[in-house]
Amino acid sequence: MIGLCVASLLVFVGGCRPSNQRHVDSDPGEASRKPSDWHWLQRTYPHYDFDPVAVQSALSERLLQVGSNKNAASWQQVGPTNVGGRIVDIAFNPKNPQTIYLAAATGGVFKSTDGGANWVPVFDDQAVLTIGDIELDPERPDTIYVGTGEANGGHNNSPGLGVYRSLDGGMTWESVGLAETASIGRIVVDPSRPNRVLTAAVGSYFQPNNERGVYRSIDSGQTWERTLFVNDSTGAIDLVFNPNSPDTVFAATWERVRRPTGPVRLHGNGSGVWRSVDNGVTWTKLGNGLPDPTILQDQTGRARFGRIGLAISESQPQTLYALYVDGVTQGYLGLYRSDNGGDSWYNADPLKGAEDAFANFSWYFGQVRVDPGDPDVVFVLDQQLAMSTNGGASWEVQPGTHVDHHALEYSPDGSVILSGNDGGLARSTDNGNFWTRQGELPITQFYEIAFDPSDPRRLFGGTQDNGTLRSPTGTDGPWTRILGGDGFYVAVDPTNPGIIYAESQNGGLYRLDSDGQTFIKPAAASATNWSTPFILDPDDPSTLLFGARRIFRSTNRGETWTAISPTLGKNATGRLGTVTTIDISPINTDIVFAGTDDGNVWVSSDGGDSWTLRAAGLIDRWVTRVVASPHSATEVFVSFSGLKWRDPQPHVFRSNDLGATWVAASGGLPDSPVNALTADPRVPGLLFTGLDIGAYFSTDSGSSWSMLGSGLPAVAVYDLKVDVASNRLLAGTHGRSMWSLPLADFVTSTQDTRAPDHVQVSAYPNPFSADLTIELSTPAPELEVAVLDVTGRRIRHLGIVRGGTLGKRLRWDGTNDAGQPVASGTYLVVATWDDSGSRRTTSSLVTRIAQR
Repeated sequence: MIGLCVASLLVFVGGCRPSNQRHVDSDPGEASRKPSDWHWLQRTYPHYDFDPVAVQSALSERLLQVGSNKNAASWQQVGPTNVGGRIVDIAFNPKNPQTIYLAAATGGVFKSTDGGANWVPVFDDQAVLTIGDIELDPERPDTIYVGTGEANGGHNNSPGLGVYRSLDGGMTWESVGLAETASIGRIVVDPSRPNRVLTAAVGSYFQPNNERGVYRSIDSGQTWERTLFVNDSTGAIDLVFNPNSPDTVFAATWERVRRPTGPVRLHGNGSGVWRSVDNGVTWTKLGNGLPDPTILQDQTGRARFGRIGLAISESQPQTLYALYVDGVTQGYLGLYRSDNGGDSWYNADPLKGAEDAFANFSWYFGQVRVDPGDPDVVFVLDQQLAMSTNGGASWEVQPGTHVDHHALEYSPDGSVILSGNDGGLARSTDNGNFWTRQGELPITQFYEIAFDPSDPRRLFGGTQDNGTLRSPTGTDGPWTRILGGDGFYVAVDPTNPGIIYAESQNGGLYRLDSDGQTFIKPAAASATNWSTPFILDPDDPSTLLFGARRIFRSTNRGETWTAISPTLGKNATGRLGTVTTIDISPINTDIVFAGTDDGNVWVSSDGGDSWTLRAAGLIDRWVTRVVASPHSATEVFVSFSGLKWRDPQPHVFRSNDLGATWVAASGGLPDSPVNALTADPRVPGLLFTGLDIGAYFSTDSGSSWSMLGSGLPAVAVYDLKVDVASNRLLAGTHGRSMWSLPLADFVTSTQDTRAPDHVQVSAYPNPFSADLTIELSTPAPELEVAVLDVTGRRIRHLGIVRGGTLGKRLRWDGTNDAGQPVASGTYLVVATWDDSGSRRTTSSLVTRIAQR
């Protein structure tokens, strides 16, 4: 859920029961029902606007590079598949119900040919994976229409690129227009003349635009004509055909004014139900029993109608339902029914018995479905799933599924119902009374990821809607939830893997250990970011830094905290001005860097006692990462979010003097928000970055960038971690779960094995307990030797070795630079040297078994 779970973080079937408060960024003065817009605020600060073709232009840059990495290493999915993610639509093949399609909010389109038991992605070669709706041609079901751009108005997706069509069951696709509509609520195909297609375009989430309303095609999507337009803030959200008389069509429109800095109004006079009796050419707004805009008004005199969902009975098409969301309370306003084809309406019932089904953000759902064989069996989709078997006279909340319902579809014969929610797919074969989880889907939306330094097979990650997850072995076995709410930063103590730090939204930091869950968020950190950063000290993991408006430090695993910085943002109050990223130099842990959501970058060179602003020479955008170089104490990298506004801007910068001066490090990188940035600890200059449209790498400290690997679709990459022990890169995507890329192409190429008398590192005994002997063979004039943990942090500097001899030996006693014994686990002995001006490295894996 986007809202924070109850104080106990109680996990129930498939999800967490949220409180009544939806995410409102960090300012406690914000209204509790304010919709989340962290994603959009991040990408539009400080202009709160963007070039309408910015996303399309960045994707075009990406497509130009796709062919350049055909021989690159392949990304591999590592899960989860048993957790799921937000599903926004489901479509059965009407002639073969074993074939089903589903749309993931930010993960593309999947297809099953065995009734939903197994799924394969069929949209990954396209430029956009944010999806609003799927529709099949009822006569030629291999013809599929996909409307891109999720219409639910959530905070964590990007605009779509219009309508796509496949003529071969999803094997190939073509764009068929409406690229500037931003989000598609519904596509419907005339059941008797399938060349006639109607599309409900919701429009932009956060700014007025004219590309909204109902569009009509009479040539299967080749050309479109807009036939219903209300205003530049009102889009069409739903459409239904009368199956017996398809010249009769109903549409729902939704007025919403939602700006990153205000105002927010998800209702207005533009919202309403419309009818066309000429196949969508002309439209008439309906009333006669529907809510009266002259009576149901807000304090300014506007109609308080919000989102509206429509459903029509296949067995009795004169019966329709219209679900109204109250735009003021954001809860339920009414379920209206017509039994005469929309001529008149009445409020079926105030959903008595289903009060618990509704949140105070019903605009996020707002859909209704009716049994194709019984007009009195009705489902209302909201935070919970509510069902009536008597036309709305009474209701029950249907248990057994994850929360947050966005899709529900009957099989052609009505024997199976599939429910799409924020936890994936659920199946019922008894008309909704009992539900089971259906299929394995890699569509989890990660924010941040981590692995256990003592056992890198153990993967962790914070996710949207599904809390903080853990996998014991990566690809094998199910992922399990260890903390509720939405999940964000997570870290495992490298000296004691039984201690895990995990976080829910707005900095809800917990320590998980043998004593259970302990809430350790600093009490004085009243203003925090939706994704609040914290970090463990590389030298002493009992010391944590936590970012709010200031940096807080704890030296006792979060029991007590002390503020160690001034206010770091430009804004001391309001929604901005919070810390978004922290890093500590692995070479000199007195050096700390921090970045804020309003464009500031700071450095402390004395462990937090004093701070220096280092924003001069940088762009004024939301700072997403600061990365202290693992190779030089004075080198640092910084990345920024930001969709293009007017002129292109670099999104990555590099400094060699602790931020006193900066140079752009974005050569060849698409002009797209950068979400993740990391440096390989073994190879100087080797960087990896995650964008809204995939992953990239640089081997020259950012002077030039190329697409990273093959097989990863154009999905938003939110976090990257280098797993040195496994020689792989892990990527947490926001919509397609976690991926792994082998790094042999990068690291092996820097290890010279041309002759046995070149640089070699060997270590014995291996495993070891107390003492490790390291033997070096090198003609290089000078070698620097260090021990790293598997996260790439330097544990122990073993010194400089003069070359030219064979069998040079060093000793490591299993302690870190502070003289403290390190925990059992895998480590790397790394030797680095200069070779004709290039830094080269080789390494040896060792395992320490600590004495008990």
